Parts: sequence; C-alpha cells; structure tokens
Amino acid sequence: MATLKQENTNVLLLWNTNTPYFADSVEWCPHFPYQHVFVCGMYQLEENNTEGEQKRLGAIHLFSVLEKCICLQKLQLSGILDMKWCPYKVNEKCLLSVANANGTIGVFQLIQDDKKEKKIQLEHILFSEINPVFPNLILSLDWYQEKNILSSNCMVSSESNGNIDLLQLTESELKVKLKCQAHMHETWIVCFDYHNNNIIYSGSDDTYLKGWDSRTNMNIPLFINKCHTMGVTSLRSSFKREFLLLSGSYDEIIRLWDTRKMKQPLIQKEVGGGIWRLKWQPYNEKHILAACNENGIHILKLLEDTSMEVVASNKIHSSLAYGADWSWLSSDWTKNNSENEECENFNSKNSLIVSCSFYDQYLCLWKAVLEE
Repeated sequence: MATLKQENTNVLLLWNTNTPYFADSVEWCPHFPYQHVFVCGMYQLEENNTEGEQKRLGAIHLFSVLEKCICLQKLQLSGILDMKWCPYKVNEKCLLSVANANGTIGVFQLIQDDKKEKKIQLEHILFSEINPVFPNLILSLDWYQEKNILSSNCMVSSESNGNIDLLQLTESELKVKLKCQAHMHETWIVCFDYHNNNIIYSGSDDTYLKGWDSRTNMNIPLFINKCHTMGVTSLRSSFKREFLLLSGSYDEIIRLWDTRKMKQPLIQKEVGGGIWRLKWQPYNEKHILAACNENGIHILKLLEDTSMEVVASNKIHSSLAYGADWSWLSSDWTKNNSENEECENFNSKNSLIVSCSFYDQYLCLWKAVLEE
C-alpha cells in the first residue's frame, strides 16, 4: 500500500490496475447491498483500421471491493462517455444508464445469479438510438429523481451536436419525449435540478451554462450564464440543499451557484487543470470531489465563511484524470451486512474513492482521511 502524504491529510492508495482502453468514467453503485460494486467505462479510437474507418472501441468493467478488488465482469461495447446509476431502485432493480459513442444509450440492471455462486453481473435491458439517421456522440446522462415507479423515470442526455434530449424509460424502450437544440457546440454536460425535475441545466463548449424548463418544451432558456471563460464540462445539483448547483469548466474554476441568482456564483475556487467531473460527498455533502484533467483529483471542503479549500489531493494520475466517485459504503453498512467486516471503517471521515485517467489507462482505489 502506498501512502501519498498531503499538506492537510493523508491519501492512501489501496489498489490499482491498467485498463485495456482509455478510462474516462467511474460510478459507484449507491444501492444496498451492492454498495461494494463500481463500474469503469472506457473509450478509444481504433488505430490502423484496415477498413479505412476509425472504430470507437469501449468497455465496461464491473468491480467489487468486498475482499481484494476484483473484476466481476467485462463488457465490450462502443466507446463509453458517461454512466449514471439510477438514484433509486426501480421495481427493486438497480439500473445503470450508459452513454455510447455510437449515438445510443444503454440501460443495464445489476443482478445476482443464484445459479452461478451468486455472481453479481450487469444484464442488458435495452439500447436506444437517439438519432437513428444522423447519430451523434452521447456525451452525458442524468436520471430523473422519482422513486419506484418505472413509468415516471426519465433521463436527460446531451449530444455532440449541442442537443439535449428528455427521455422516458418504459419496460421495453427509452423514448425521446423532447429534443432541444440547446447549444451550437458540444453539450458536454446536462443534469436535472434534484428539487424540481422540470428544471434542467446544460453546459457546453460554447462556454455557456443554461437553464431550461421542460414544461415550456425548452423553446427558450430560463437563463444564459456567461461567467465561464472556457467550456462548461461538469454540473451537479445538490441532493441535500435546494437551489445549490456546482459547475466545473476547462477554465479550471469550480463555482457554487444559488440557482435563484444566476448572475454571479456564491463561491468560486481555482484548482488547476480543466475540471471534468464534480461529485458531492454522499450523505452529508460537506466535501466535493473534483477530477481535474491534468492536475489529478482533489477533495474540497465547503467552509462556513462561504469559501472552499482543498483538503486532499491525489496526483498519481499522470494523464487526464477524467473519472472520480465516492463510495456509498458507510459505517452503518456492516450493521446490515455482518459478513463484510472489513467495510466497517468506510465512513465520511474515512472516505473510499475510485478514480481513473485516460491516456495512461489507469484505475485506482484510494482512501482519504478527512476532518469533519
């Protein structure tokens, strides 16, 4: 085990591996009893293709950290650009949506096969073509935050041509309910407001952050924010606190917004390296996890004086740190699953994190010891 000492805390590297393709997305399952499971998505253009066309290769690898970190499954797909677990179980199913470089969105469910020594696997449910005639890269995804009812579960996706799409999931298909030409350049990121699911936020390479209301068919944006000086690449609504929204950009600044006052951010913090993903800490949201491309992974703490400070950094990634996610394992987890005693210390002070980087094809599991 390697120890990466930082100024304010320690970061402990627990496990690492190299991925077969460039790694760009990691997502930890939020649902009991599968919170020990995470997925890594990959995307790579095939070189020296004899057919004269560049193929977009990709894969999803499913891992468990119950004992030693092991790979449970390897799925070969088109290039993966984003993945999101549905935040609630749907008909008792754990669902994963996958944004593909071939213009499709895949939906998988996590299953435990009793016939194969209770082996945990991802099972394909469906693939949906968003633009069958002129497919674009699907760049990002987010889930509607409705509980339990399949017919009420929607997604929003963004495309490389600037579109955003409001989608409805049924038992047999993923239907496009509404399509909007939101930006003139790549819409890198899209997300719901988790306290008002009619509201959608989008960020683009055109540097604009926009808000939309699906009840008005998204004909005119609710607002257009021009504070970012480079492309907007990450957006994350707060689960815990209404009106709070995080944004990240290639301009290397994390911004925290009050969505009622979108002219200026509440807080902004320069972290170095273009920001690709931002994640609120599960349960309490006192910390923010930031994947910062050329500058590794940082953990920031929200302070009472309405500022942010970097409290931990992992710079082991040498090339484009694109993916990072918090584990949902907590100190309460083993009380419901006594067979997994090694997980007893995974809590908000002792946070377990997985992260990945692109050209060096690097995936690692690490722990940050944080102060409350």
